[in-house]
Amino acid sequence: MVADPFAIQRDGIWHLFFEQVRHGQGRGEIGLATSDDLVDWRYHGVVLREDFHLSYPQVLADGGEILMVPESCADGNGTVRLYRAVDFPHTWELDRVLLRGRPFKDSTVLRHEGLYYLFTEISERHTHDR
Repeated sequence: MVADPFAIQRDGIWHLFFEQVRHGQGRGEIGLATSDDLVDWRYHGVVLREDFHLSYPQVLADGGEILMVPESCADGNGTVRLYRAVDFPHTWELDRVLLRGRPFKDSTVLRHEGLYYLFTEISERHTHDR
């Protein structure tokens, strides 16, 4: 299963990051596909894997850096994590934990007039109402 695609263009190549859940596994990983023309795609495999479910891999550029904020609410601590591309697009490292202590879901970062805003769903039962 694949879901939650996020695309970013770098050096004329489209990079599509997405949640993928392999048959028989109960947790998501972040996969990558690339395209020159948005028609033909090449799958590159898993680029981010943890011991817990990852999904909704929002990718954003900040200056010369590429960052990812995947959903990681199933990590046991209820966190929002920021990953930094070490070798874009294949290698990522945890930069910091932005929030902790709730089941944060579908966290979305928006930059507006020089400020960053983080929107995240916090309902216990994933009812999309908080």
